[in-house]
Amino acid sequence: MDSLDPTSLQVAQSDALYQCCDLNTPCAQQGANYINALSRRILTDTETGAQYVFQGLEGLCRRMAVLRGQRSIVLVSPGFFTDTVTYQLQQVIDRALRNNVVIGTFDARGLYVDLPAGDASEHASGDPRMLGVKSTYHSASMMANLSVLASLASETGGVYYHDSNDYGAGFLRAGGLPEASYVLTFSPQNLKFDGSFHKLKVTLANPAGLSLQARHGYYAPRKAESAEDAIEEMVLSSDEVRDLPAVVNTSFFKTDNPNATLSVVARVDVSSVQFQKEQDRNLDKMTLVAVLFDSDGNYVTGTRVNLDMQFHDPTLNRAKRSGVLLKGTLKVKAGTYLMRVVIVDSGSTRIAGLNQTVEIPF
Repeated sequence: MDSLDPTSLQVAQSDALYQCCDLNTPCAQQGANYINALSRRILTDTETGAQYVFQGLEGLCRRMAVLRGQRSIVLVSPGFFTDTVTYQLQQVIDRALRNNVVIGTFDARGLYVDLPAGDASEHASGDPRMLGVKSTYHSASMMANLSVLASLASETGGVYYHDSNDYGAGFLRAGGLPEASYVLTFSPQNLKFDGSFHKLKVTLANPAGLSLQARHGYYAPRKAESAEDAIEEMVLSSDEVRDLPAVVNTSFFKTDNPNATLSVVARVDVSSVQFQKEQDRNLDKMTLVAVLFDSDGNYVTGTRVNLDMQFHDPTLNRAKRSGVLLKGTLKVKAGTYLMRVVIVDSGSTRIAGLNQTVEIPF
């Protein structure tokens, strides 16, 4: 029901009057003001419930951003009220696309038929004169429920499972991986580094007997104005980047309960790094940033380490064979955290962005 739709309020009032009294003797408690207030309360409760679901979905997409491997969510629902949650729906889709999360949806209503007058499980009630109008609203409601679940799956590359009472097959379809998957790449021309969304359409030359799951677009990267901007953007990103080969290890020791010191050690392969030669020295600079987020994606703490390398030729040769170490420490309480490590080489502008789960026991 649209909160500004007078026709829907008229239908509700007419039904209430028809059920409680004679058509020529209105019931005081079922008057227009009462029906209006009751309808708005139901509307508000429904909107609030839907908003909580979408907020939860967006938060889940954020928390899954640092996980490795295929990131997928299965949403089982009978549908949503859609007049006022379009913005929240788009926010979820936007977050899922940015964090490479696939959302599969499963219509919990199973197999059903749109019967405007109701089915055998429903007792016929209300003003029969309003049956035609109610039929229109009922069909529109059914379509609205379909559109939200279908959009979530379609826009994020997932499967929308509906019109079936086979729940086992539903979970397999909505949460399973395709039988075959391909990674398609291309290099767009005249791409603007503005973070904007660009639509894509993937089709099959011979689609007979096949179904296709693919996302409908991608987000352009944002061009950093400085090295600091690049570091900040990469820290806040969830994408794993390995342009600069590096391996990160962590260890911790308890200082005083409930606090602990977390040690972060990154070994970076510099065999392909271009050092700047000045007299008898080989110069380069690397920066390591390690940041911890809690399970809700909130920033907890972070550290930054700079490594200025001024190697003589023999030292550089050894470093190219064994790598260089960057070490940092963080003070943290017991708990489970998502750690984001970013390493930037100032000479080549190559970068590494790595994700890791860190657990400090109580």
